[in-house]
Amino acid sequence: CGPNGRVSRSFSIAAFPLLFARSYVEKEPQLHDNFLIQENQIKNILEWFDIIFNCSHKQYIKVPLERIQTAIFEQKNPNSAIIDGFIAWEGMFSSQSNITQSVCHSIHKLTTTNAEQQDKEQKPQRLKKLYHLRSTLVHGSSPQKILKTLANDRNTYCIEDAYQEVIKVALECLKKLLQDKDLLELSPEERCNKLKV
Repeated sequence: CGPNGRVSRSFSIAAFPLLFARSYVEKEPQLHDNFLIQENQIKNILEWFDIIFNCSHKQYIKVPLERIQTAIFEQKNPNSAIIDGFIAWEGMFSSQSNITQSVCHSIHKLTTTNAEQQDKEQKPQRLKKLYHLRSTLVHGSSPQKILKTLANDRNTYCIEDAYQEVIKVALECLKKLLQDKDLLELSPEERCNKLKV
């Protein structure tokens, strides 16, 4: 940690991933290669340090780690960062048949607690809507229609909001996988099969 709570980019990447996604619409300019960390984020960042450095099996999720890292630290626009986020989703969960269903169902199963079971219908639908954004962006179509459906009761929901949500989901999955050795050591398809049960 440097002066004024700034952490250098190389230090941040070594601690990758931070618990939040960088914003593409910063209100105040950031110094090159530095990120401003709020005091209330320090506890979560330290928790990530602990998880990352105590996991000796990161090779099983090398692609998702690299893609999330690229999305947060390297991409110059949110569209590209979102695509990297979705590739991270697929690098953790995918199967030969019905990729959308397998990815979204696996994420839902991994990240839903017993207390959240009442939301069990809404969350998979939300994930599917988000995932539909992937093919829209990959094929060069305008994302406005999907962004409007993702808005729900909010007045606005922009590409920046989608980026934040996609990366948040990826980080949540990554954190759970890094703490579950049995699931971590499986292939993406094997993870989907195990989470089907």
